Amino acid sequence: MKKLFLALVLSAMSFGAVVAQNGMKSKESELFAPRRNSGNRTFGLGLNYTFPASGVSARFGFNDNLKGQLSFGYKNYSDGEYSAKLINIGAELDYCFEEKKGSLGQWYPFAYGTIGRSTYTSSYVGTPIPGYTSSLFDYSFSWIGWSVGAGIELFPEFLGGNLGVNWKLGLGSLGSFGLNYGTTTGLIYGGGIHYYFK
Repeated sequence: MKKLFLALVLSAMSFGAVVAQNGMKSKESELFAPRRNSGNRTFGLGLNYTFPASGVSARFGFNDNLKGQLSFGYKNYSDGEYSAKLINIGAELDYCFEEKKGSLGQWYPFAYGTIGRSTYTSSYVGTPIPGYTSSLFDYSFSWIGWSVGAGIELFPEFLGGNLGVNWKLGLGSLGSFGLNYGTTTGLIYGGGIHYYFK
């Protein structure tokens, strides 16, 4: 009797799994559906303005839903007395939801997470100050930044459909303000523009 009951339970579970699977296939989730209209946009180059991964960037489409981005930024400042340099290196991973057709072109929403390392160096290059050594003004520090949020990427038809413009809004690290201070967190916003070759 127990064996018969067990067999009936297993049969019912198997039947339920088949029905659920067929139901999921027949009515695919609108939110997690692949970006069917994305074509061959798997590699793009451009600029990203979202800290901490700002700078020249490359975007890679791993599949219909996952896209990665690598960024490199470099800023140099000198006024004859002081010299400063800021370098950003960052990586981003996007989960792209279903692409849609709009009046301006194709677009899709995405969720993102990014992490980056920033290094700031400063030095005094002016006339030596009596009683001080120039090394007193030379310092360097680095910090790790991050952000998570959501965004939209739009491919305007009037620009050929291969130029992507994205906007992002999230929460993350705003950077460090000195050698003895930790990073602060707050609202992060930005975006980027990339041309996709394939």
